[in-house]
Amino acid sequence: MRTLITGFGAIADSLGEDPHMLRLHGEPCHALALQKTPRFSWDCVVDSDPHALERAQGVYAIPHCHSSLDNVPDKESYEAAVLTSPAHTRQSLLDTFPNLKAIMLEKPLGPDLDLAGHFLDQCESRNIQVQVNFWRRGVKDYLALAQGSELEKRIGTFQTGFALYGNGLFNNGSHLVDFIQFLLGPIQAVQALSEAERLEHSPIPGDYRLSLALTLASGAVITLQPLDFEHYREVSLDLWGTRGRISFAQECFNSYFFPVSENRTLDNAYEIAWDQMTTLPFSTLGALTSLYDNLYQSVTDPDAGLLSPASAALSKEKLLNQALLSARKGGTIIAV
Repeated sequence: MRTLITGFGAIADSLGEDPHMLRLHGEPCHALALQKTPRFSWDCVVDSDPHALERAQGVYAIPHCHSSLDNVPDKESYEAAVLTSPAHTRQSLLDTFPNLKAIMLEKPLGPDLDLAGHFLDQCESRNIQVQVNFWRRGVKDYLALAQGSELEKRIGTFQTGFALYGNGLFNNGSHLVDFIQFLLGPIQAVQALSEAERLEHSPIPGDYRLSLALTLASGAVITLQPLDFEHYREVSLDLWGTRGRISFAQECFNSYFFPVSENRTLDNAYEIAWDQMTTLPFSTLGALTSLYDNLYQSVTDPDAGLLSPASAALSKEKLLNQALLSARKGGTIIAV
């Protein structure tokens, strides 16, 4: 499918120059993922920044680089688009390219969720498949945990958990909320545990830091706490079950298992054995490429289903807005 990218910044391009991201992700940016996905023929970049267009031409040899969608030739020939540009630019993409079949979308879908819903309704009416880049859903080892009873086999019945994030609730916080839903199922209620604090500097303008609690269908609760990335980075999820504990740490690139053992301070009791940690052989390599492969499959096979559908991303952003509402109401529990 002939493909264009709108917005050629960090997530589309420059993250691919970080050696650590390359080692852990394989293809940490859309440009590298598209180069390794032969089903998408990427030949166009649209960005208002001349430097971004120079990089697309010089680094990736992209022949069609334009400052405006209107300047793109042969608009009818494009079937796929990667949208890393701001939310208000998305409607013009649908108006400009009449034969789109697939869209890879970056979060957030908002801030205007009604407008985002209208955009997705239009995509659905035109039978355009829309995937959102929640990359953990593309990790094959995480997918295996989410399917069937694999997670329960490892840790037993889920009891409680906690998560750490930084750089914004709608940024990394949304990734963790999505990961929780992916592994453990729907969230039934949300509660703010602190006031919502606006971030002065964040990848998503106007984002917040907020402590919150999520209640699952089982009644189990997971808490999310923000960190200040000025000191160190962490995006992690810790899940405690009846037979063990699993920890997705170092921004979820490394996974660890802790078994249950005899309690060392009390007879006829048990504990999580912190000193018997096992590093799980999970690999995050190729996660974004897997999402692209799945996007193409969803176009060619209507029964395939998307791993990270935009409808789920929209409901997630509504949930985060309900968390902000809970904060304004002094920590009221809000049903989702």
